[in-house]
Amino acid sequence: MKKAIVLAGGGAKGAYQAGFIKAIKELNIEYDIVTGVSIGALNGCLLVQNDDDKLIDLYANIQINDIVKADLESFDIDILMKQHNKTLGVFKELIVEKGLDITPFSELIDCYLNEEKLFNSNVDFGVVCTNYPSFKPLMVTKSEMKNHVKDYLLATSAAFPILPMHKFNDLKLIDGGFSDNCPIDLAFDMGATRVIACDIDFSITHSHYVNNPFVDYIYPSAPISNSLDFDHEHLINIIKMGYYDTMKYYNKYNGIRSTFNNNSEIDYELIFSLLLKYERDFNLKGSLVNAIVKNILKITYDIKDIYYIILDLILDSIDKKPDYYQHDEINSLLYNEFEDVFNNKFELFPEKLSIKTFKTYFNNLNDSLIIKNILNEILNNNNSSNIKIYLTAFPFQFAAALFLIVYMKK
Repeated sequence: MKKAIVLAGGGAKGAYQAGFIKAIKELNIEYDIVTGVSIGALNGCLLVQNDDDKLIDLYANIQINDIVKADLESFDIDILMKQHNKTLGVFKELIVEKGLDITPFSELIDCYLNEEKLFNSNVDFGVVCTNYPSFKPLMVTKSEMKNHVKDYLLATSAAFPILPMHKFNDLKLIDGGFSDNCPIDLAFDMGATRVIACDIDFSITHSHYVNNPFVDYIYPSAPISNSLDFDHEHLINIIKMGYYDTMKYYNKYNGIRSTFNNNSEIDYELIFSLLLKYERDFNLKGSLVNAIVKNILKITYDIKDIYYIILDLILDSIDKKPDYYQHDEINSLLYNEFEDVFNNKFELFPEKLSIKTFKTYFNNLNDSLIIKNILNEILNNNNSSNIKIYLTAFPFQFAAALFLIVYMKK
């Protein structure tokens, strides 16, 4: 049996893998092979060297000028379009020099690459590059990297034409992401019998591997922005996401976007049964549960996931960002926000809503107020006509209201 760690490419989004690696170390997961592309290759190199502790340091301190020489706060198309005085110079450099100056990135690799540790490690290592101009993949293993490790790290990260292609030994190579941005196949080709893949693309690079019994496929629970966004707070948040998503995957914590301790007292089935009851009572034919499922950012899900995606919506509605929360803290947050409805201190809307009054009342309400109004209707009026309107217009918020009824009573 050989286990492989696979690390996808994605620039600054590689901070997610720093959190992922922190988690697999805490979980004492052993591995025999590491494969990577682009920033995943550099992260993987540190993992093979047993220098994974340096990953947090890397992403805690890295800035855009550690990657390229460019007079930009962050190399992003939106910023380029706004900084008209700088745009022309940047694109001129891209055309004439065939990519931005990556001297800083080359120096960064020098700081972290330790070839002695790499080749003395019992863990095998592989990267994917792309031949130019044929765009055929080039898969390279550790034994084939002798004297050229840095060359392959630069080549697999060469996001051409933004970054220059890398040339050596009559090769012209560009980013491995053009061939395979999450090299699971390379890991199997190198002899892996089981793979733990860490994708950093929210849309998932290889969906056909997600339910494969030989692959643990971990990917972000929320979209991660621009690959060259090196804002310090942003990177720290991505590291936390990678750590908690991995721990949740292995059932050490619960949650979808936010994270919670395991709690055996939670009755997940009670919430789900209440949702199904309203679907039956109002002949909704699955639309209430489907509205929730659309917001579950997972290919496979269960009733526990439905519980936590509703809780995510409620936290979003009261402006709480995804984070780690203790259950006592959630109790306090929800009580403080919604106690006025449960104590009958919330202003009632008309007994019967028409489409006209509906638009008047709800056009400018945020999710929290919509949830409160639905709660108010269920707890006080129970007008079936109004409830039907709420169910049709705000199924997700309606599910949140049902959730709160059960949660607050318990």
